[in-house]
Amino acid sequence: MVLKTRLLAATVRLSTGAVRFADLSGRLIAAEKSIGGRSFEPAVFEGKPLWRIRQTFSTMRGEAIYGLGQHQDGLVNYKGYRVDLFQNNTEVAVPFLVSSRNYGILWDNYSIGAAGDVRPYQPLSSLRLFSDKGEEGWLTATYKSNGVGEVSQPASDIDYEWLGDSKRLLPAAFDAAKGSVVWEGALASGVTGLHVFRLKYAGYLKVYLDGQLMVDRWRQAWNPGTALVRVPLEKGKR
Repeated sequence: MVLKTRLLAATVRLSTGAVRFADLSGRLIAAEKSIGGRSFEPAVFEGKPLWRIRQTFSTMRGEAIYGLGQHQDGLVNYKGYRVDLFQNNTEVAVPFLVSSRNYGILWDNYSIGAAGDVRPYQPLSSLRLFSDKGEEGWLTATYKSNGVGEVSQPASDIDYEWLGDSKRLLPAAFDAAKGSVVWEGALASGVTGLHVFRLKYAGYLKVYLDGQLMVDRWRQAWNPGTALVRVPLEKGKR
């Protein structure tokens, strides 16, 4: 079925409901994936039966995606990244994106959601980890308080996004406000390809990979930020 206006034509595939927008010359503007472009799945949230919905549009090579509100990832072009849409301190969700191909999409939904590459981030322990001495299964974490009281122990989980996480992951005697933590070792992936690492941090943060400084930032502790690192990894290579 085709609906035309003075400027564009909208085509709906009746068998799947997929929509396609083009100008009157037939040049494609935006289109849903023809197969599997939308889904409605039952879900339970806070004990209530709800629905999880998804709609997928195809993008073009070289296309940039802008908008989606105020976020802390340090990005302007969100193509290829996940953007969580929720309201929080320093986070403002605006479910409207604008493409460099001169169209926009409004996701008219006030629920918590995600846009872009919506695959959830996996914990660091989903990779193969090695300590600074080559032991497999963890990194070596060294905790220093005021340069004294140094403690080293295995660590396979580096996830301090919420205040309660520090009580769960940090040594009881460690004073985070007056100390520093260094994680050392190696990692390897089970697949070859581009990997995106997401770090939530406050205070000072430095990240080195193979001796190269990848991240060097400072952030007020009451206002945590996010750092993203894109790394091409070869299967099995540390």
